[in-house]
Amino acid sequence: MLQRSLVYSLVVVGVTCGCVPAQDSAHAWLRVESNLPASLVFVDSVYVGRADRSLLRVPANSSRIVLVPAQVGAWDLPQPNEDLSIAAGDTSTVVMDFPYQYRIDSSPFGARVSVPAEGGIFLGKTPLVYSTATPLLSALLLERSGYANAEIQPGTDVINRHAVALRLLDQDVPDDLAVEWAPRSTRNTWITWAAAGLALTGGALAVNFKFKADDQYVTYLETGDPAIKEQVDRLDTYSYVALGAMQVGIGLLAFRLAF
Repeated sequence: MLQRSLVYSLVVVGVTCGCVPAQDSAHAWLRVESNLPASLVFVDSVYVGRADRSLLRVPANSSRIVLVPAQVGAWDLPQPNEDLSIAAGDTSTVVMDFPYQYRIDSSPFGARVSVPAEGGIFLGKTPLVYSTATPLLSALLLERSGYANAEIQPGTDVINRHAVALRLLDQDVPDDLAVEWAPRSTRNTWITWAAAGLALTGGALAVNFKFKADDQYVTYLETGDPAIKEQVDRLDTYSYVALGAMQVGIGLLAFRLAF
Protein backbone atom coordinates (compact mmCIF):
# COMPACT_ATOMS: atom_id res chain seq x y z
CA MET A 1 0.00 0.00 0.00
CA LEU A 2 2.82 2.39 0.91
CA GLN A 3 4.60 1.69 -2.36
CA ARG A 4 1.39 2.24 -4.33
CA SER A 5 0.81 5.60 -2.58
CA LEU A 6 4.39 6.62 -3.21
CA VAL A 7 4.14 5.75 -6.90
CA TYR A 8 0.83 7.64 -7.18
CA SER A 9 2.37 10.72 -5.53
CA LEU A 10 5.36 10.64 -7.87
CA VAL A 11 3.04 10.39 -10.87
CA VAL A 12 0.98 13.38 -9.68
CA VAL A 13 4.11 15.46 -9.07
CA GLY A 14 5.53 14.48 -12.45
CA VAL A 15 2.32 15.40 -14.27
CA THR A 16 2.07 18.69 -12.38
CA CYS A 17 5.68 19.61 -13.10
CA GLY A 18 5.21 18.74 -16.72
CA CYS A 19 2.10 20.89 -17.04
CA VAL A 20 3.41 24.10 -15.42
CA PRO A 21 5.79 25.05 -18.27
CA ALA A 22 3.10 24.14 -20.78
CA GLN A 23 0.71 26.71 -19.30
CA ASP A 24 3.11 29.58 -20.21
CA SER A 25 4.70 27.97 -23.23
CA ALA A 26 3.02 30.48 -25.54
CA HIS A 27 3.55 33.62 -23.47
CA ALA A 28 6.22 35.85 -21.95
CA TRP A 29 6.25 38.78 -19.57
CA LEU A 30 7.09 42.37 -20.44
CA ARG A 31 7.86 45.39 -18.27
CA VAL A 32 7.64 48.80 -20.00
CA GLU A 33 9.30 51.94 -18.62
CA SER A 34 8.27 55.26 -20.21
CA ASN A 35 8.11 58.98 -19.48
CA LEU A 36 4.36 58.66 -20.21
CA PRO A 37 3.49 55.77 -17.89
CA ALA A 38 -0.21 55.75 -18.79
CA SER A 39 0.56 55.02 -22.46
CA LEU A 40 -1.16 52.15 -24.24
CA VAL A 41 1.09 49.23 -25.20
CA PHE A 42 0.57 47.38 -28.48
CA VAL A 43 2.56 44.24 -29.30
CA ASP A 44 2.30 43.07 -32.92
CA SER A 45 -0.71 45.43 -33.31
CA VAL A 46 -2.53 43.84 -30.33
CA TYR A 47 -3.33 45.93 -27.24
CA VAL A 48 -1.80 44.24 -24.17
CA GLY A 49 -2.26 46.87 -21.44
CA ARG A 50 -0.88 50.12 -20.08
CA ALA A 51 2.77 50.87 -19.53
CA ASP A 52 2.25 51.64 -15.83
CA ARG A 53 1.38 48.00 -15.04
CA SER A 54 4.16 46.08 -13.33
CA LEU A 55 4.13 43.21 -15.85
CA LEU A 56 2.33 42.65 -19.13
CA ARG A 57 1.55 39.16 -20.45
CA VAL A 58 2.45 39.06 -24.16
CA PRO A 59 2.62 36.33 -26.81
CA ALA A 60 6.01 34.64 -26.98
CA ASN A 61 8.25 35.49 -29.90
CA SER A 62 6.48 38.82 -30.48
CA SER A 63 8.39 40.99 -32.92
CA ARG A 64 7.21 44.62 -32.52
CA ILE A 65 6.15 46.90 -29.68
CA VAL A 66 4.49 50.31 -30.08
CA LEU A 67 3.50 52.88 -27.46
CA VAL A 68 0.45 55.07 -28.08
CA PRO A 69 -0.20 58.10 -25.85
CA ALA A 70 -3.51 57.95 -24.00
CA GLN A 71 -3.39 61.64 -23.10
CA VAL A 72 -6.00 63.78 -24.86
CA GLY A 73 -4.41 66.13 -27.38
CA ALA A 74 -1.26 64.04 -27.76
CA TRP A 75 -2.07 62.34 -31.05
CA ASP A 76 0.65 64.25 -32.89
CA LEU A 77 3.38 62.88 -30.63
CA PRO A 78 5.66 60.43 -32.48
CA GLN A 79 4.89 56.93 -31.25
CA PRO A 80 7.94 55.08 -29.88
CA ASN A 81 8.32 51.68 -31.50
CA GLU A 82 11.05 49.10 -31.76
CA ASP A 83 11.76 45.47 -32.55
CA LEU A 84 11.04 42.98 -29.79
CA SER A 85 12.60 39.60 -29.12
CA ILE A 86 11.29 37.68 -26.12
CA ALA A 87 11.09 33.92 -25.70
CA ALA A 88 8.39 31.93 -23.96
CA GLY A 89 8.51 32.23 -20.17
CA ASP A 90 11.05 35.10 -20.24
CA THR A 91 10.65 38.46 -18.53
CA SER A 92 12.05 41.46 -20.37
CA THR A 93 12.24 45.20 -19.64
CA VAL A 94 11.88 47.78 -22.42
CA VAL A 95 12.57 51.50 -21.98
CA MET A 96 10.60 53.64 -24.44
CA ASP A 97 10.36 57.41 -24.05
CA PHE A 98 8.34 59.92 -26.03
CA PRO A 99 10.10 63.05 -27.32
CA TYR A 100 9.52 66.16 -25.21
CA GLN A 101 7.29 68.57 -27.11
CA TYR A 102 7.03 72.34 -26.65
CA ARG A 103 4.19 74.34 -28.20
CA ILE A 104 4.73 78.08 -27.93
CA ASP A 105 2.28 80.72 -29.15
CA SER A 106 2.55 84.48 -28.87
CA SER A 107 0.28 87.39 -29.53
CA PRO A 108 1.23 88.75 -31.96
CA PHE A 109 2.85 85.75 -33.61
CA GLY A 110 6.24 85.82 -35.34
CA ALA A 111 8.35 86.15 -32.19
CA ARG A 112 11.83 84.60 -32.23
CA VAL A 113 12.32 81.87 -29.62
CA SER A 114 15.85 81.16 -28.40
CA VAL A 115 17.75 79.68 -25.45
CA PRO A 116 20.16 82.36 -24.12
CA ALA A 117 21.84 80.00 -21.63
CA GLU A 118 22.79 77.68 -24.50
CA GLY A 119 24.57 80.34 -26.53
CA GLY A 120 21.38 81.83 -27.94
CA ILE A 121 20.31 78.69 -29.82
CA PHE A 122 17.45 79.65 -32.15
CA LEU A 123 14.46 77.29 -31.92
CA GLY A 124 12.13 78.99 -34.40
CA LYS A 125 9.35 81.57 -34.58
CA THR A 126 5.90 81.47 -33.02
CA PRO A 127 3.65 79.63 -33.46
CA LEU A 128 6.32 77.05 -32.69
CA VAL A 129 6.27 73.30 -32.13
CA TYR A 130 9.66 72.03 -31.00
CA SER A 131 10.55 68.42 -30.13
CA THR A 132 13.66 67.15 -28.37
CA ALA A 133 14.83 63.87 -26.89
CA THR A 134 15.60 65.54 -23.54
CA PRO A 135 13.62 68.23 -21.70
CA LEU A 136 14.59 71.89 -21.99
CA LEU A 137 15.91 73.09 -18.63
CA SER A 138 16.92 76.70 -19.42
CA ALA A 139 14.61 79.68 -19.80
CA LEU A 140 13.36 80.58 -23.28
CA LEU A 141 13.49 84.12 -24.65
CA LEU A 142 10.80 85.54 -26.95
CA GLU A 143 11.75 88.58 -29.05
CA ARG A 144 9.76 90.62 -31.55
CA SER A 145 10.49 94.03 -32.97
CA GLY A 146 8.42 96.75 -31.28
CA TYR A 147 7.57 94.56 -28.28
CA ALA A 148 9.17 93.96 -24.92
CA ASN A 149 11.11 90.70 -24.60
CA ALA A 150 9.42 87.91 -22.68
CA GLU A 151 10.97 85.01 -20.81
CA ILE A 152 9.32 81.68 -19.98
CA GLN A 153 10.31 78.48 -18.24
CA PRO A 154 9.82 75.67 -20.78
CA GLY A 155 8.80 72.90 -18.37
CA THR A 156 9.82 69.25 -18.10
CA ASP A 157 6.53 67.50 -18.92
CA VAL A 158 6.33 65.46 -22.10
CA ILE A 159 3.84 67.98 -23.53
CA ASN A 160 4.42 71.64 -22.63
CA ARG A 161 2.19 74.47 -23.87
CA HIS A 162 2.79 78.20 -23.50
CA ALA A 163 0.82 81.21 -24.73
CA VAL A 164 2.49 84.61 -24.27
CA ALA A 165 0.95 88.05 -24.79
CA LEU A 166 3.80 90.36 -25.79
CA ARG A 167 3.72 93.92 -24.39
CA LEU A 168 3.85 96.70 -26.96
CA LEU A 169 6.67 99.18 -26.38
CA ASP A 170 5.81 102.89 -26.14
CA GLN A 171 7.01 104.57 -29.29
CA ASP A 172 7.03 108.24 -30.28
CA VAL A 173 5.92 108.69 -33.87
CA PRO A 174 7.88 111.46 -35.69
CA ASP A 175 5.75 114.30 -37.08
CA ASP A 176 6.74 113.52 -40.66
CA LEU A 177 5.36 110.01 -40.24
CA ALA A 178 2.08 111.07 -38.66
CA VAL A 179 -1.04 110.51 -40.77
CA GLU A 180 -4.61 111.66 -40.45
CA TRP A 181 -7.14 108.99 -39.64
CA ALA A 182 -10.74 109.07 -40.69
CA PRO A 183 -13.23 106.75 -39.03
CA ARG A 184 -14.46 103.88 -41.17
CA SER A 185 -17.95 104.06 -42.54
CA THR A 186 -20.46 102.18 -40.43
CA ARG A 187 -22.28 100.87 -43.48
CA ASN A 188 -22.51 97.08 -43.75
CA THR A 189 -20.97 96.59 -40.33
CA TRP A 190 -23.19 93.53 -39.99
CA ILE A 191 -20.78 91.71 -42.31
CA THR A 192 -17.92 92.33 -39.89
CA TRP A 193 -19.97 91.13 -36.93
CA ALA A 194 -21.16 88.07 -38.86
CA ALA A 195 -17.58 87.17 -39.81
CA ALA A 196 -16.45 87.52 -36.19
CA GLY A 197 -19.38 85.38 -35.02
CA LEU A 198 -18.62 82.71 -37.61
CA ALA A 199 -14.96 82.60 -36.57
CA LEU A 200 -15.76 82.33 -32.85
CA THR A 201 -18.54 79.77 -33.28
CA GLY A 202 -16.51 77.66 -35.71
CA GLY A 203 -13.51 77.67 -33.39
CA ALA A 204 -15.57 76.67 -30.35
CA LEU A 205 -17.29 73.84 -32.24
CA ALA A 206 -13.99 72.59 -33.70
CA VAL A 207 -12.44 72.35 -30.22
CA ASN A 208 -15.56 70.70 -28.78
CA PHE A 209 -15.76 68.04 -31.50
CA LYS A 210 -12.01 67.41 -31.30
CA PHE A 211 -12.11 66.82 -27.53
CA LYS A 212 -15.01 64.39 -27.96
CA ALA A 213 -13.14 62.57 -30.73
CA ASP A 214 -10.05 62.32 -28.48
CA ASP A 215 -12.09 60.75 -25.67
CA GLN A 216 -13.76 58.25 -28.01
CA TYR A 217 -10.43 57.35 -29.62
CA VAL A 218 -8.97 56.30 -26.26
CA THR A 219 -12.04 54.11 -25.71
CA TYR A 220 -11.59 52.60 -29.19
CA LEU A 221 -7.94 51.75 -28.48
CA GLU A 222 -8.97 49.95 -25.31
CA THR A 223 -11.96 48.07 -26.78
CA GLY A 224 -11.29 47.79 -30.51
CA ASP A 225 -15.02 48.35 -31.16
CA PRO A 226 -15.41 49.38 -34.87
CA ALA A 227 -18.61 51.27 -34.04
CA ILE A 228 -16.60 53.58 -31.76
CA LYS A 229 -14.02 54.09 -34.54
CA GLU A 230 -16.83 55.20 -36.88
CA GLN A 231 -17.96 57.67 -34.23
CA VAL A 232 -14.39 58.99 -33.90
CA ASP A 233 -14.17 59.51 -37.67
CA ARG A 234 -17.53 61.28 -37.69
CA LEU A 235 -16.51 63.63 -34.86
CA ASP A 236 -13.20 64.35 -36.62
CA THR A 237 -15.13 65.27 -39.77
CA TYR A 238 -17.36 67.63 -37.80
CA SER A 239 -14.25 69.19 -36.26
CA TYR A 240 -12.65 69.76 -39.68
CA VAL A 241 -15.85 71.34 -41.04
CA ALA A 242 -16.08 73.66 -38.03
CA LEU A 243 -12.40 74.53 -38.40
CA GLY A 244 -13.00 75.40 -42.05
CA ALA A 245 -15.89 77.67 -41.05
CA MET A 246 -13.65 79.38 -38.50
CA GLN A 247 -10.98 79.99 -41.15
CA VAL A 248 -13.59 81.46 -43.53
CA GLY A 249 -14.78 83.78 -40.75
CA ILE A 250 -11.22 84.89 -39.98
CA GLY A 251 -10.58 85.53 -43.67
CA LEU A 252 -13.70 87.66 -44.03
CA LEU A 253 -12.90 89.54 -40.85
CA ALA A 254 -9.33 90.26 -41.98
CA PHE A 255 -10.62 91.53 -45.33
CA ARG A 256 -13.17 93.81 -43.69
CA LEU A 257 -10.62 95.25 -41.28
CA ALA A 258 -8.10 95.83 -44.09
CA PHE A 259 -10.53 97.44 -46.48
